Amino acid sequence: MTDLLEIGHAIRDAYASSVPEGHAAWMGYAGDGMRVYHVPELPGDGHPIDVSQLGGAADAESDALAKIDTRITVDTVRAIGDDMLALETTFTGTLPDGTPFRYPNVLLYTFRDGKIAQLVEVASADMWSTLRAALETVGFGAGRDAAQAG
Repeated sequence: MTDLLEIGHAIRDAYASSVPEGHAAWMGYAGDGMRVYHVPELPGDGHPIDVSQLGGAADAESDALAKIDTRITVDTVRAIGDDMLALETTFTGTLPDGTPFRYPNVLLYTFRDGKIAQLVEVASADMWSTLRAALETVGFGAGRDAAQAG
């Protein structure tokens, strides 16, 4: 049986070091064909993910988040039943125009056979639009979102 709290604490500790380390920590548990959903919905939601391609996309996202000085803090780790891990997080940083931001976020990981089968990320529409616009100023997102939507 997968120890979800142990996994959650490892992810929390990795994010405490850096966004790339945090991303790498959860990606180590990603199952092939994992699906990602966002609330509110974003382009590309629900498509199966090729785990072999996940690292490159996450590296690009991590690099872009670093350019806008983003940190992700895991505030709470909870196991929900035998197959779900919930991480309550806070995104903080500074936008390219110098404005600081702080957004709460919840990550819900569903596990099957010790691997993440589904990730649901819940945040405010304001967070998604603000971060998307900020990431586009550093060259990340616009083309990718258009490709995923099609």
